[in-house]
This record gives sequence, structure tokens and C-alpha cells, in this order.
Amino acid sequence: MTNPQDALPAPEQLAVAQQRGPASPVVGVIRMGLGFVFLAAAILCQGFEQGLFGQEGFGAPVESVLNFGMSVDLGVAGIALLVVSVFAFFPARAAAVPSGVSAVAVTGAALTGIAFVAFLLCMPSWIEVLTGVRSRFDGLVGPLFFVGMPWVAGTVLSAVALRRPADKFRTIAMVALAVSLLLAVSAVTASALYGAAITD
Repeated sequence: MTNPQDALPAPEQLAVAQQRGPASPVVGVIRMGLGFVFLAAAILCQGFEQGLFGQEGFGAPVESVLNFGMSVDLGVAGIALLVVSVFAFFPARAAAVPSGVSAVAVTGAALTGIAFVAFLLCMPSWIEVLTGVRSRFDGLVGPLFFVGMPWVAGTVLSAVALRRPADKFRTIAMVALAVSLLLAVSAVTASALYGAAITD
């Protein structure tokens, strides 16, 4: 099957390639902003664990390990996002983005989806918190702790997929990033609740 772009003169083909090719500085700013958010989340988790904000801090070893693992996940994601954000500010060789399935966007969404399923396993504990029942920290973050690597990889791949034109795959990447931010907020909130002795 003939690609319609093949019928375009060379200048028009180059224009289409440039339009679909390199990421823009706006994408770089978005990636950088996400990177700083994730780094801030990691710092907050450690701050609550160490009692730096006037609360009791963490005393139990299991909760400390869980919180440290979540902090590492958030920190690694933040650093990786800052690294990939740099590439958006430099001109790249124009190359058309394939019109087929974007492997990066789909893979990123799938990995983030795994993390979201783990978050759903935490929902009973979050419902307890919302209804005033004293919940447990390991119930709030435990399942998410064990899928840290897919979560980080999915977040970074979804951020990379933002270089695509405004199509369904970029929408998928944006939804995946929104989910990843939700998980980051849940981790920080769980850390704050335990540090304040609101949960066990």
C-alpha cells in the first residue's frame, strides 16, 4: 500500500517530517516539571520518615523499608525525567513518527497500568483512612512497593512518548502520566499519615 506522503514533493515531505519529528521545548518543560515533582515527592517521603516536619517520624523497620523503597522509586523517576527533558531542547534529525502503533506509548501505558493495579489493591486501606478507621501503612503502599520498577519505567516511557504529534498515542501517554502522578501523591500522603501517627 502506497504511503500518501510518498506523493508529496521533497520539501513537503521534509515539512511533514519536521512537524512529526523532534520533541519541542514545551515537551521538555513538561518533562522537567514532572521530574521536579517526583524528586520533591521523594524528598517529602524521606522528610516524613525522618521526622523533619515536626511529626514523630518512622520507628518501625518494615515501614521504614517500604518508605525508603518508595522514595527511591520516586527519586529515580525524577532524575530520569530530568535527563530525558534535556533532549527536547536540542534540535534532532527530522524523522516522521510512524502512523502505526507507538511501541513506546503503549509499553509505557502498560507498565503504568501494572502499577495502577497494585494501587487498586491498596484501595481497601485508603477507604479505611477516608472513613476514619485507623489503617496500616503497609496496606497503603505495600502492593505499590513491589511494582516500583514497572512504575518508574512506565512513567519515563510515557514522558518520552509525548514527542508524538497530537494523536491517540500521545493521549495515552498523558493519561499514563496522570495516573503516575496520582500514585506519587498517594505515596507521599501515606508517608505523611504514618509520620503523623494517623496510621499504624
